[in-house]
Amino acid sequence: MSKQICLQEFDDTFTLSYSEKTKGPENPEFFIPFTLDIIINGHKLDSSNHCSERISAALLKSSFWKQIFFEIDTSATSNSSVSLHLKCNLFSDILGDFKHANNVASIECLHLVYRYDTPCPSVYYSCLFNNLQYSLTSLMLHLEAEYPFAFSFYGKHLFEINYHSLLRIFTELSTPLQGPGEPDRAEILRMVLEKLRYFMLTKYNTVELMKECAKSSYRLQQCRNSIKRPRELEDKRLLRNIALVYRVLHDPIQKSE
Repeated sequence: MSKQICLQEFDDTFTLSYSEKTKGPENPEFFIPFTLDIIINGHKLDSSNHCSERISAALLKSSFWKQIFFEIDTSATSNSSVSLHLKCNLFSDILGDFKHANNVASIECLHLVYRYDTPCPSVYYSCLFNNLQYSLTSLMLHLEAEYPFAFSFYGKHLFEINYHSLLRIFTELSTPLQGPGEPDRAEILRMVLEKLRYFMLTKYNTVELMKECAKSSYRLQQCRNSIKRPRELEDKRLLRNIALVYRVLHDPIQKSE
């Protein structure tokens, strides 16, 4: 079912509709076809339109995707204004673990429709760009809560740090001390993922960190400082002191992302 994010700016209306399809648990895949249709006053832009090309380039240049472990390319082909592939690198080293999974689904596709309706005879790219940027930020916050293993910056880093140690602990606890018997690998994977998902939804997500920053001036200052300096490996131990800049589209006017 399609969902919408609507914005009003004077007489102009901006609507981002989005829908996602999931599949599984057979043969889970870790890349997502991403399509975006841009419709201005009822006219859909094709992929060769200058505006479509600029939006596609802004998506490709954004550092946001790399921060949530995605490689992005334009190898996908469709009739949409913008067509991309999001390939997740986080799970590439543990694909063998998922052959035991019977409870893991994957996102089959993510389709967006962005409508810009205006009574003005002229349409300004900057207006379209800025409102699409805001809409995509709102969308990513929703997808973080809905699919944290795919779209959560904090959740995916939490997974990277803790997955192997949790898997080892649950495997040892499930292995009989004496006699024959093998642990149920599908059940172990389920327990590990559910444990991580619980912390993703309750502690390690953008909204929860914003709440903490609102209550703690120290936490707020730590997050502000993390934006100004290069990120280091040591930061992963202090994951909740890192602020993610939600700039899904690269903006050349901004000095840094």
